[in-house]
Amino acid sequence: MEYVRRLPVQRTLDLVTIRRAGPEDGCTIAALFQSVYRNSSHPFQSTACVAQFLLDERNFQIVAEEDHQVVASMAMVYNPWNDSYELGRALTLPEYRRNGLAGLLMQQVVGWAADAGFGELIFGYPRVRRIADLCADLDPKIVVAGHDAGRNVANGGRETHLIVCGVQRHARFTHVAPGIAALLDWRFLIEQLYAPLGLIGSPGEYPSECFVGAISQKQMSLGAWILDYAPANPSGALEVIGLQDDGATPCQIAQELNQILCTMPEVQHVTATILADKVEIIRALAWFGFEISAYLPAWYRSGSFRYDCVQLARRQYDDEAATQDFPDLLRTLQAEFRSSPILRLPEKAPVLANCA
Repeated sequence: MEYVRRLPVQRTLDLVTIRRAGPEDGCTIAALFQSVYRNSSHPFQSTACVAQFLLDERNFQIVAEEDHQVVASMAMVYNPWNDSYELGRALTLPEYRRNGLAGLLMQQVVGWAADAGFGELIFGYPRVRRIADLCADLDPKIVVAGHDAGRNVANGGRETHLIVCGVQRHARFTHVAPGIAALLDWRFLIEQLYAPLGLIGSPGEYPSECFVGAISQKQMSLGAWILDYAPANPSGALEVIGLQDDGATPCQIAQELNQILCTMPEVQHVTATILADKVEIIRALAWFGFEISAYLPAWYRSGSFRYDCVQLARRQYDDEAATQDFPDLLRTLQAEFRSSPILRLPEKAPVLANCA
């Protein structure tokens, strides 16, 4: 796949070629990312990692070249567990920015993935406001659904990324909304997520699962818990991806998770994605330092049905996560989630676990 597109000239950019990358581009792409993300948790910093990514034909990596030099890159990473694509792994050399190149690459790679028929959802983690704004102008529209609470490390510093979400044009699924009246009256959910994404969820019964996530080579089991954690990652991030215990109460679940985390002081950031109808568990976890960081419409897939999820985060790092250029938007999101119907906490807190 290749085509040529003329762009507005600011410095040297006049004519670029956009093409799909292949395994032979692994070294070039890795070097490009190493030049910008030096000491970071970014996955594209080794040739082997990039080459492995490119071997999966469902993944799309595209590059922009001028005079046979790669000046920008963008990817769609396929996630089979919930039939979604992550839009990201994007980079443009500084002298080629502000020419409309990022938006052009984003639309092209989204279109190629749509033509392949994979991925009902699109999501991403923009680290700057401009990329989030460009996402909202794509076809299909991709909108801000939250933030990651400082999960990533770049160049030795922790930083907060936004979370964006969209629905592919070819998607054919039944969207099931949580059967909670107060939640379906939440303006943020209805007006800023459901409406722009074209979702008209009918309230219905949700699966019994609580924590959801992709199976990973880094996963580990601690009792009934399934966790995704790589100690060598500089971000110190852990994700809760499963719980094999249907008999525990929400308070017991929150207490047990808190106890496990207290035995892992090296963990700096915790993420848990929970089906949106499990409000009592979400509220119990809030008493143990978790915050709502995102609302993910239609995130969990089961057959032809898709169900909403709430993403929680617990910050266990001492330093303050930097924000590139969206502190106002971040404050708005945090205030929206703190006042949401999901966190209308009971009058009495659960009995706190003794974590000595």
